[in-house]
Amino acid sequence: MTAALPAGYTFRRPSKDDVEAIYELVAACNTAAIGFADFTLDDMADELTEPGFDLDQDAWLVYAGETLVGYGAAYGKGDDHRIVDVDAYSAERDVAEWLLAGTTARGQALARANGLTEVSIDANTYRTETAKRELLADNGFTPTTTYQRMRIDHTGPVAALSYRRVWCCGMGRRTRRRGGSLMRSSRRASPGSTGSCRAPSSSGTPRTSRSRRSTGRR
Repeated sequence: MTAALPAGYTFRRPSKDDVEAIYELVAACNTAAIGFADFTLDDMADELTEPGFDLDQDAWLVYAGETLVGYGAAYGKGDDHRIVDVDAYSAERDVAEWLLAGTTARGQALARANGLTEVSIDANTYRTETAKRELLADNGFTPTTTYQRMRIDHTGPVAALSYRRVWCCGMGRRTRRRGGSLMRSSRRASPGSTGSCRAPSSSGTPRTSRSRRSTGRR
């Protein structure tokens, strides 16, 4: 990692027993941004037990004394982890930057392990999270996708609706609950080399050959 934890802060790897503490931290961050948690304790438990997610390498907890102040995770997507989703939750900029550095480095490590020369690192943030958006921009991320949440306020009784689950090519489509009303930022990293940032590609996605060292998903 290139960032450093503030003096007096410590970190460790999480276990499944930490699910409630992690949920409370992430829910607090989401509530500060949009007024509600936007996901459930069960969702958090699902993330910690997601197939292929290694708690000993893919996640971090940061403490100030006995208080949990940060959570970070890297989720490799697909068999070859060509895309990695990263989370960095903390109200403290130094902690969030340390977590972002660690999750990004883990994404690069996953790419190297699969023989890739490039990996897309994706992060989600709400439009109201100005500090987090600035953190991502300062670390080479650029907005790539915006998800809009639509709302209708009803003033009277509403008839029951029926729902249909759509399947594509025989496979279910899973969407993380945190995906609504989000901005997705992305950066491309070359996991096996060092150097300086290159200019963005024609699609606007940044390409960089900067690599980071690691101490060790929505």
